[in-house]
Amino acid sequence: MISRFTFFALLVALSSAIAVSEVLKSPIVATVIMAPSLLAASVLVPSSVLARFEKVLNPLSIAILAAPILWMILQLVPVPVQGWGNSIWRTASAALNEPLAERITVDIRATVLSLVQYNAVLATGLVAVIVALDRQRAADFLYVLLCIASCGAAISLLSWAMEFRNEFAPASEGGHVAPVLGTLLSCAAILRELDDARRRREPRPAFMPANWALPVALASLLVCLLALVLRETPTVFIATLLGAELLLAIPIIRKWSLGIWGSTGVFATATLIFVAFFTAIPAKKDTDLTIAIATQSQSATERMLQDIRPTGFGAGSFGSVLPIYRDIGASSIRERPTDAASIAVDMGRVFLCGLLLVVAVTAWTLVKRSLSRGRDYLYPTLGAAAAVSVAVISLSTGGLTDLGPSLLLAGLFGLAFGRSLAGAGHETNCSPPQEPIDRRHLRSTLPAQMGHRVLLVLLAAALLSQTIWLLADLRYSDDAIPVLAGHILRAVIPTASLSESAQEEQSGRWLVPHNFNTGDLLSTKSRVTASPSALHLLISQLHSSPLRGELWLLLAAASAETEKPKYDMAGLLKMSYYTAPNEVELFPLRLSLALSRDGLVRNPELRDLIKRDIEIVLTRQRTLEPALMAAYRSASAGGKVFAENLMSGLNASYSQQKKTD
Repeated sequence: MISRFTFFALLVALSSAIAVSEVLKSPIVATVIMAPSLLAASVLVPSSVLARFEKVLNPLSIAILAAPILWMILQLVPVPVQGWGNSIWRTASAALNEPLAERITVDIRATVLSLVQYNAVLATGLVAVIVALDRQRAADFLYVLLCIASCGAAISLLSWAMEFRNEFAPASEGGHVAPVLGTLLSCAAILRELDDARRRREPRPAFMPANWALPVALASLLVCLLALVLRETPTVFIATLLGAELLLAIPIIRKWSLGIWGSTGVFATATLIFVAFFTAIPAKKDTDLTIAIATQSQSATERMLQDIRPTGFGAGSFGSVLPIYRDIGASSIRERPTDAASIAVDMGRVFLCGLLLVVAVTAWTLVKRSLSRGRDYLYPTLGAAAAVSVAVISLSTGGLTDLGPSLLLAGLFGLAFGRSLAGAGHETNCSPPQEPIDRRHLRSTLPAQMGHRVLLVLLAAALLSQTIWLLADLRYSDDAIPVLAGHILRAVIPTASLSESAQEEQSGRWLVPHNFNTGDLLSTKSRVTASPSALHLLISQLHSSPLRGELWLLLAAASAETEKPKYDMAGLLKMSYYTAPNEVELFPLRLSLALSRDGLVRNPELRDLIKRDIEIVLTRQRTLEPALMAAYRSASAGGKVFAENLMSGLNASYSQQKKTD
């Protein structure tokens, strides 16, 4: 049984290592790693272990874990009544002259990838629970998570040092999670070693030599604290202190045997300290609660929060909706929404309130279980401390929902819940008591055990099937798999049965990356106009992501070079304006197309949109003036007159420049 648990722990460690690895940072890669582990757990785990797993994963827990899956599926499926879905589908259907089913989500691809990531995170948490059911494996896994979080903190610290010397790019998003969790894990490991020195009965972690455990925990604590002090904001540091406060309060209550009144006093003192720390966080007035203590500018997010529906825009759709609300010339990197705001936009406020309630109940449940546990009280205490810190961080910054941090959190909470109940596991260095086997009890629990085993098998099968499907469909796999990992994973998919056009599509990437520039747009335009398969791929991507303004512009450019265009060019340009009104990278190509035909200039709605672009170029984006003059020179007769009148009214020097030209 130990070898099986070691196998499971190894797979969990590999999945969590994605938090500090750029090569394997992909939800599809995570599912490839976790699916065999979960399948092996469902088949090889003995009935005795599965009975303990049944205590941890009760029906209420299953319902809570399945709720996000059902919610995302609800966002993906076509709505039965017209008007219940997002209006972008009706607008896109009219622009493409094709029937498109209405859905709640505005980006099918982003929601599907979010569902894939959640499934991988859920599988990681379940395998972590199974690993933690054995006390020896739980001790090993604690140090595995500690080493992973410490490596993440060290990378964040090194990134800060190189960035300070202007030699390295800023750290990746979500990099603050590793130092926070590393600090909590280090404190838990130190407390465990001190408690072990007093008891001399705890199992030693096989993952690390006994004389190295305490020095490694102290060194990890030092690295994580340095990363917090030098790299992170005061809000993140305070959130870490709040979690550490709870992590230290439980051992004090247990050591001094304070009883119910003493425990109430300690918790009251901890609450006062909590409130004092929380009031030290600068909060904004007259703003949404999800961004009230945000550490970055949230102007576009605040406008977005005013328009969200109860069901949200769709999981993972924040980046797709952001260009509509973004300020002119603002980059998506400059505005990182808080996790609470991102979840509210993606899933709706109802889901966010339910999630915060689940986090609060989780923290309270783990605190109660830690007070009732014996030697394993530190594991649920660690989970409760992490829940407190995560709740505060989600209101101040983003990154918790990224793949690496979410996998690390899943492993930590799986460890906490796996050791939270009495009788959840045995002590490997002590022989279990010889008790008579209650065969009647075994027969009564057999249906429940089979139900959990079947549930694990179904989840593993779902992970494997979704991985194969996503790798075969480029609308979802591209940009979700790094190039190296993509070549390795796609090597197992046969391509002999694909047509030439399909193989050509499979060899390419997503037509336009999210962080595109004008050069990317022009090169993709040449590819789309020259290749029918690329044009077909473009249209299929619009079917799943109709808020990609650059894709609408590329389709308009392709229609402009077609003798008998299938689509209305004016409608395509309007879609580009409405879905990406302030993307300055689109201005050169968009102005060139809009001024190229007299019929487009005579369209009243397009005239106002073209006028707005020209005014922005001449007043706020002067670097685009050469592109504007290039569009003017290639414009039609009516387009030149219209542009000349606008430019002359805004800047008289353009009339003189026109005469010299």
